[in-house]
Amino acid sequence: MNNKTFMIVCSFSPSLINFRGDLLEKCLAAKARVIAVAPEFDETTKAWCEARGIITDTVFMQSQGLNPFKDLKTIVGLYKLMRRYRPDVTMGYTHKPALYTAYAAFFAGVKHRVMMITGLGFGFEPGRVKFAALIRMITRNMFRIGSFCCHRVIFHNEDNRNFFLKDKLTLKSEKTTVVGGSGVHVDNFAFLEPEQGRGEALSFLLIARLVRYKGIYEYAQAAERLKEDYPKARFKLIGYRDQSPIGYSPEEFEYISSHVEFLGRRDDINAQIMKSDVYVLPSYGEGLPRTVLEAMATGRAIVTTDTYGCRSTVIEGENGILVKTHDWRSLEQGMRRFLTGELDYVAMGLRSREIVLETFDVEIVNGQMLKVLEL
Repeated sequence: MNNKTFMIVCSFSPSLINFRGDLLEKCLAAKARVIAVAPEFDETTKAWCEARGIITDTVFMQSQGLNPFKDLKTIVGLYKLMRRYRPDVTMGYTHKPALYTAYAAFFAGVKHRVMMITGLGFGFEPGRVKFAALIRMITRNMFRIGSFCCHRVIFHNEDNRNFFLKDKLTLKSEKTTVVGGSGVHVDNFAFLEPEQGRGEALSFLLIARLVRYKGIYEYAQAAERLKEDYPKARFKLIGYRDQSPIGYSPEEFEYISSHVEFLGRRDDINAQIMKSDVYVLPSYGEGLPRTVLEAMATGRAIVTTDTYGCRSTVIEGENGILVKTHDWRSLEQGMRRFLTGELDYVAMGLRSREIVLETFDVEIVNGQMLKVLEL
């Protein structure tokens, strides 16, 4: 029997259900004791955890900014929790939880310390941010220390792993593992073959937080140009506005919403994907884009960028195509190939579903995760 205690740390408690729920249930099935830690727990997440016997606890954590005193408070808080619960395995995901869990676990003497890199994120990705060079330098050094403190570092794509090794953010390749993101629960994303023969009336969909590095402005620029030649085509956008420094200004958002159909936040993601023909994500870089995997599971052709994370979801010419980052013309030309009938969006959608079943099924990913966590 597995008597190990596993502590998982995040910055946003609903992600425990949305992104790690299947993994946590696998850990419980392996007879592990699970401790979930977050800055706060909403009622739904807390009830979900309690119903499964997952212990919840909180730690102070600022969501943004680099205040060393506040960050030290988080590390000390995690250290105290680890001394109380005595976990055998720890893992944090997203930047601050990953780093500070690694630091605290090292000093607390946790036997098996794991850090998950879900994406390069704010400290690496482009954006019009003051002191960007300083932020990148600080972030890199923090990850160097974090990697040193861990036994294993998990990545969601090969590009991020290679970047860490090349930049010496982690020194030993044997302590790194690449998994298929958080996986897709294929039963929750029903397959529906796109309607054939839609031609010039194709429906494109993008789902993303409205921040610059998702390439949403380029999507609007491409849509503006394509609608001149294909007035029946639809260009839809689902997401929510972000007020952080990398969000769009009111003027930029006005431009975006004037050229694409902005549907706001939606809970019926599978249904919305089913209403589309081609899924688009012109991101500047990802860990492994969950929305793309969900669109693939539903059976949709993909247009995404030839960059880290995104390119891991596409076999060029089989289930989609890759376009250039920061380049609305390349994006426009890529989407145009579907509208002209040059590319078969139905056949590509069928291949997308096959790739998910072969590589990104949550059962496959969680099997990889349990092995890395030694649970």
